[in-house]
Amino acid sequence: MHHSLQTPDYSAYLLGLVVSLIFIVTAAACSRPKWELISSGGHPHTPTFLNVSFSNPDHGWGLTPSALFETNDGGRTWTSRIASDDGDRTFFDLDFVDGRTAFIVGIQRKGDKPSLLILRSNDAGKSWQDTQINSGQAVPNGLVHSISFCDSKIGWAVGANTILATRDGGDTWETQNTNDNDVLYSVTCSDANRAWAAGKHGRILYTGDGGRTWHSQVSGTTEDLTRIRSFGDDLWIVGGVADKGIVLHSHGGANWQSQPLVIAEPLFDIYVSGTSIWVAGANGAILRSRTGGQTWEREKSPTNNNLMSLFFLSPDQGWAGGDKMTLLRLSE
Repeated sequence: MHHSLQTPDYSAYLLGLVVSLIFIVTAAACSRPKWELISSGGHPHTPTFLNVSFSNPDHGWGLTPSALFETNDGGRTWTSRIASDDGDRTFFDLDFVDGRTAFIVGIQRKGDKPSLLILRSNDAGKSWQDTQINSGQAVPNGLVHSISFCDSKIGWAVGANTILATRDGGDTWETQNTNDNDVLYSVTCSDANRAWAAGKHGRILYTGDGGRTWHSQVSGTTEDLTRIRSFGDDLWIVGGVADKGIVLHSHGGANWQSQPLVIAEPLFDIYVSGTSIWVAGANGAILRSRTGGQTWEREKSPTNNNLMSLFFLSPDQGWAGGDKMTLLRLSE
């Protein structure tokens, strides 16, 4: 008896495999978090969000150089809470220490001379009061760029030729010595003794004794460093110039290493959330690292406006704020 052998038909199998792979890839792409544009001002003179902060997905704050805004609908609309209508005050940074206590820093004019500005709220941003600065020396062109608290009592603020510290929750501030002509843009602290400040021309300063002495650290760059943040034992700095962004990392805060990131835009903020490191910068640039900073992926951004601030409530709940009161939200 003669038996014929039939070759199996693989076409149906291959077609099914291809369809399955396409479905898997498409599902993965659809489930990947993306950045969406929530709001942006259309007027050319709409101010810049220098800092955005949220207490929940609906309620948040946005600070511009001239006003503090509040939102209760996730950033779709904003209401001004304090403003410098006559231009006598300029705001630079906002820090919520807890749900009720917050600080704004900047510069103000009293008479013909500029002076340091530190405002505090004890009622979750409803009202704001000046705090006392016990400056033992004149601070020329005094301004404060950045503020950071490590707990409810201990905090630092830095600016042009200025380092201030508080140990009573911001009731009073004492001037700590720093080198002349230091322009510091950002500060972070990890406990009552250790704090770092970063600024112009690659400047990094460190104190390990609560601010009694400050020492310079080697940054490896002369470019401006615009933001420093600490997350546990890991510290991150971003900065750069018009055609180059910079990311520096230190584990423990003693030595700094430049990260292998090639980007043509200067960077203005960095945030670690879960297993991801996010950076944001000029022209709407957003990058993400899932490998501790060893490799970076450029994210699709819905704006070309400069992004100045990042804030995350959780790994899948994040915001970016920038020019023209632009607000982006990370969503699934």
